[in-house]
Amino acid sequence: MKRLYLFLPLTVLLIGGVLPGCSSNKKVGGGGTAISEAVSNQDYTAELKLSPGLVINKMVYGGVNLGGQLIGDYEVVQKITGLDNGGFSFHWSMSYPEPTSGNRTVDASDMQNSHRYSIFLINHEKGIKKGFTALLISQDVFKSLKAGDKTPYTDDSPKQKPTTVGKIGEETLPLWVNDREVTVKTLKAQADNGDIYWFLDNPQWPLLIKKTSLAANSFITSLTYPELLAKQGIEELKAKKELATYSVYFDFRSPVLQNESAALLDALGKSLKESPDAKLAIEVHSDNIGDPSANMDLSQKRAESVKNYLTGQGISADRLVAHGLGDSQPIADNSTNTGRAKNRRVVLKIN
Repeated sequence: MKRLYLFLPLTVLLIGGVLPGCSSNKKVGGGGTAISEAVSNQDYTAELKLSPGLVINKMVYGGVNLGGQLIGDYEVVQKITGLDNGGFSFHWSMSYPEPTSGNRTVDASDMQNSHRYSIFLINHEKGIKKGFTALLISQDVFKSLKAGDKTPYTDDSPKQKPTTVGKIGEETLPLWVNDREVTVKTLKAQADNGDIYWFLDNPQWPLLIKKTSLAANSFITSLTYPELLAKQGIEELKAKKELATYSVYFDFRSPVLQNESAALLDALGKSLKESPDAKLAIEVHSDNIGDPSANMDLSQKRAESVKNYLTGQGISADRLVAHGLGDSQPIADNSTNTGRAKNRRVVLKIN
């Protein structure tokens, strides 16, 4: 069986969004975990919680495999599938450079005590990688960083492994939370091999949000509670007649919709059935990486994929218009990774 090893510095965040007429302190959650809806630009550090169903979309730039060979740039979708006796499980998938996926469990004892972090995923894996954390650092490592102490720390890189890590500062970062841009406080840390990390300054859930290194850079592009997002998204679309979303997921460099898009699109189909006179325009936007004509073509095909999904839900095709706009209408600076992520969006308009 072919095994593909992927460099994947994993990160997860959980987010919500406030809509017209919704209270900003409303709690929504699954598995006994309550999540507050987010207000744009609010400090959301203490609100992030681990919960089943959480979907994380992340970008990796300059990723390499376990042998140190360059993979390139790619997107990864991760979904929390369960909370297990103090630990947790997640499913991950990516479509480039080839379709790969797997399931990983992080043991409760490792969440408390491990000083080893797993950045590599193995195609078709299933189970625990004993002795390692993933997605977050252990309580022991977090406490040392918070106190300003250096602490033993390593990962499963094939070479140039770190051996220690220490705090070098604190930094506030923007994050997309159910299509709302919020902020979070982080502990900025540096390892003895030069790698730099931004860990969420939340003792209950010290997530690795961002990483830079000689091997690769990574950061979260969007984070979603599907059921909460679907409810909020449809309410906003009804109120404002327009919704810009980062929670319609496609395979990398492909028009193929991913399963994680279903919650929002199913709710959209239901809403359109309840308003039979409404028509919907679907706009898909890209960043400016690559050939402009290719971006325009791909965004049009992606818009058609959304249209086809909705027709499959019983919505007449003559009520739907698909527009692929490529990189012609940026809303952020395409010279930065964060700006490009903000420009890659789907806009829904009711008329």
